Amino acid sequence: MSTPNFPVFASDGTLYVSDSGAWPAGGGCVYRIDAAGATTIWSRQTPHFTNGLALDPTEKYLYVAESTLPGITRIEIRDDGSAGAAELVVSMPGTVPDGLAFDTEGRLYVGCYRPDRIYTLETDGTLLIFRDDYQGTDLAAPTNIAFAGDGRPELFVASLNRWHISRLLTPAPGQPLHYPTAAPGASGG
Repeated sequence: MSTPNFPVFASDGTLYVSDSGAWPAGGGCVYRIDAAGATTIWSRQTPHFTNGLALDPTEKYLYVAESTLPGITRIEIRDDGSAGAAELVVSMPGTVPDGLAFDTEGRLYVGCYRPDRIYTLETDGTLLIFRDDYQGTDLAAPTNIAFAGDGRPELFVASLNRWHISRLLTPAPGQPLHYPTAAPGASGG
């Protein structure tokens, strides 16, 4: 990996990791690390500064923020674990999408490094502004985002330009994340 950026675990222990490539040239990809620790390049179909990742609630698709596209692409996860076709979900001109997270209602949150904004991609495909900070004080170049708290009612936002984490209430709790039960390649016992 040349520029590892963001990881996300699937329920079966598979770890997907974005490798961003170079800014602004791109060349990014997605790596797949299986539960035994074998690492492969899973997909090169998202080369535009491959950034935040999120699995949809069914784990049928891996959503990828492509910062210099700019937009959100999703890659089908085939039954055998291989990468299927990639498709553009939403184009986001004038933005730099970075972090992704789903809520329990299927809404995708998108943290944008530029402008200082959080979007939601609604289940019907509508892109809405969830929070906007034109002064860049609370959301100051938001990057990675994650739901947390008891029941995951809050969206935590890392702001790169002011070195802090913001906390936002959302209309629905966040989708649960998966965590490994053992280190890759480790045997239980």
